[in-house]
Amino acid sequence: AYDQYGRPVAGNINICELFFSGEFEWKTDVQTLLHEMTHITIMLSDLWQDFRDADGAAMDVSEVYDSSVSPPVLKSPILLQSVREHFGCATASGLPVQSSSSSHWHMRFVFSATMN
Repeated sequence: AYDQYGRPVAGNINICELFFSGEFEWKTDVQTLLHEMTHITIMLSDLWQDFRDADGAAMDVSEVYDSSVSPPVLKSPILLQSVREHFGCATASGLPVQSSSSSHWHMRFVFSATMN
C-alpha cells in the first residue's frame, strides 16, 4: 500500500518459524526483521524516485542517489547532513551502497549497521 506520493505505508514480510534462532538469539532475529522492514520503507532503489523534500515537493532521483561515483552513494539532503555530522567530514558526498544494484550500505563504510 502506498500514500498519495507513492511512498510505502505498509508491506509484508514472510517469516518461517524455523528461521528464529531461539530465545537466546532473539536480538539477532529482531535485527533481521528491522533490516527487512527498512527494505519495505526506504532501502529499495525503486523507492528513491519518490523521495520528497522537507516541504513535500518531489525530489529528482539525482538528488537522492549518485551512481556516477564508485561505490555509488545515497545522498538525500537529510542523509547527507547526518553522514557529514557523524563522520566529521564536511565534504562527504553521501553514504555508499554496495553496488549500483544494491539496497545495502557498503560494509567498508558502515560495518555494523542494520542495512549491511
